[in-house]
Amino acid sequence: MPRVALLPGLALACTLTGDGALGQQTRELPLFDAVEVFDGFAVTLAVDTTMLLTGPIAVEFTGDGNALDRLFAAVHGVDTLSLGVDPNHLTELALVPTMSARVPALRRVYAEDDSKIAVSGAREALEIELREAASLTVQGEEAVAVEVLASGDAALVLAGHGPTLNIVSSGDVTIDASAFAAEKVRVLHQGGGEVLVCATSTIVIRGAGAARVRLVCS
Repeated sequence: MPRVALLPGLALACTLTGDGALGQQTRELPLFDAVEVFDGFAVTLAVDTTMLLTGPIAVEFTGDGNALDRLFAAVHGVDTLSLGVDPNHLTELALVPTMSARVPALRRVYAEDDSKIAVSGAREALEIELREAASLTVQGEEAVAVEVLASGDAALVLAGHGPTLNIVSSGDVTIDASAFAAEKVRVLHQGGGEVLVCATSTIVIRGAGAARVRLVCS
């Protein structure tokens, strides 16, 4: 999502400060099966395969009542929803903005900053990319092939089962996939942090630095 740089002199005149009064807003957005989350959003997504594969999708937002219209949400590219604070205006939020939705499918999750995401019902295939201090919790309902790219201080908790789990991580990431039983696991981990995985057939691990990768099945 593009970031817009504004002149410092405009900050005092144009900054909107959140009032701290919880507000709620429902928007209808075109169908999406991928999300990009920025600016510290807390997101809850439930995959519901009984839904029709057509839009629109009802999306619930909460946050500072006077700043709900500053919460940016747009579907672009290949059915990708971007979430953040409107980059065209200066905004200081008092409350953590949240978004929740049910979707018929989910193929990709991207998050950065200190955004927090919870996904339930993941199935088939899921691509995950986490940067900075973003965190993600995923509960898979059916066999799901998972691809993970994580860096910085990102955190991931993964549960379920599937044919493959491929992880490329760096920095001080924390990945707990001990409750995700994968037939084949491949891990490339550099830096600090810790990665826990559960492999039922084969596992390939490559590490560097202070990397800690452990085989643990919970």
